[in-house]
Amino acid sequence: MNNKKIREIRENLDFSQEKFAEMLGVTLRTVQNYESGGVIPQSKIPFLQMIEKQIEIGNTNEKNVKILNDNFYKDKYILELEKNEQLRIEIRNLEKELFCRKNISINANY
Repeated sequence: MNNKKIREIRENLDFSQEKFAEMLGVTLRTVQNYESGGVIPQSKIPFLQMIEKQIEIGNTNEKNVKILNDNFYKDKYILELEKNEQLRIEIRNLEKELFCRKNISINANY
């Protein structure tokens, strides 16, 4: 994904830089930076690629783009929650194991 592609996507959506910035959750200055060759964060690329695919199939009215945006970030949020929950489970299991080991070693000393 490069600066020309970003601008092409925005123009295909018929969005102003301000509207595009709002959709991406960034400032106007950030979009201007992207379009003039600034670094595009890896976190934005999957969403931009998804929009690009929607442009290819002609499914880019404003309502559809908003739905895609909402769903993309909601799915990303849900994945993070699931990942965090998995980590919590692993931590609980490690704590239980540590507690059991502590009890075994305490009991072995008596």
